[in-house]
Amino acid sequence: MTRFGRHVCHALLLMALTACNSRTERATSSNGAAQAQATGSTATAAVATATTATAASASAVRANELGLIPVLEYHQIAPKEDRWVRTPAHFRADLERLYKDGYYLTSLHEIVSNRISTPAGKTPYALTFDDATEGQFRYLPGTPPKIDPNCAVGILEAFAKAHPDGGKNGTFFVLPESLFGQPPYAKAKLEWLVKNGYEIGNHTISHDGLSQLADAKVDKEIGGAVALIHTLIPNYAVRTLAYPYGLVPKNLTLVSKYHEAAFLVGSEPTVSPLSKNWKPLLIPRIQGIDSEFTRHFPFLTKNPAWRYVSDGDPLHFSVPDQLPNGMAGLAPKYVNDPAVIRYGSKSGDKS
Repeated sequence: MTRFGRHVCHALLLMALTACNSRTERATSSNGAAQAQATGSTATAAVATATTATAASASAVRANELGLIPVLEYHQIAPKEDRWVRTPAHFRADLERLYKDGYYLTSLHEIVSNRISTPAGKTPYALTFDDATEGQFRYLPGTPPKIDPNCAVGILEAFAKAHPDGGKNGTFFVLPESLFGQPPYAKAKLEWLVKNGYEIGNHTISHDGLSQLADAKVDKEIGGAVALIHTLIPNYAVRTLAYPYGLVPKNLTLVSKYHEAAFLVGSEPTVSPLSKNWKPLLIPRIQGIDSEFTRHFPFLTKNPAWRYVSDGDPLHFSVPDQLPNGMAGLAPKYVNDPAVIRYGSKSGDKS
């Protein structure tokens, strides 16, 4: 970014930062339907139309909503494969592989809010994109400009058209000073993403490692980025953060001050939000590269009892009596929750 560009962004930050907390509070307190529209989430609509799960229906699809959920992490989409680069062809292949293996593309908001509307028998997964690089969302020259079919958004749109039963979503963790590499389109791109069902997350202002910063600097990096995003999409609830380099600040209250959830770099699938091991400010992801696919997905294929399998009802949570050895149980607040459906021999369902 040019020095002039940085001065402009910092000026916007000074004007917007004072409004950040009040905007965040207003966004958080808005009604559910408005929030679903503002974040691109389908959770509210799904709740209104969902079929109520029963022990019998859960047993029929072997639902296990305590299972593991893959949250994939991408950076650049570009012609030459590298450590932080996925080619368009490989990204398309990733989507097709997941679709064929019974995964359904859902939103981070549904996962974090524990209102997962994935169809019964399917496993939810989420896509995340860090850094807001141009290969994630590129416009080609023209009037009006067209989305490059080889950028991440173009590929996702084509995938959703080809597989309307495969889900559609993606969260873009943006650096507000370098939004997708085409400055004249920064606002238009964010507005388009929100309008078309995608989500915007925070990746801080400067991409500094937050574990190395004093509290005041951490607050400026996180809150300042939210403020800058609000200069472009004022009423948007920025619910999530991706830690630059996966480095976590010492004071997590500075994260929860602005966000409902935060994401690490790589490592493994996340546990279910029902799990006693669920930590919403320390959610792991799987990097979208061959070695990580090979490391994690064959295990989930060979051990389907470890996968989160949806019962198709976002308001009820189906869990088999018999869990795999080593899988953590329900969080205390769910142990006696009437929304939890238990099935299997202990519950009298002879499945």
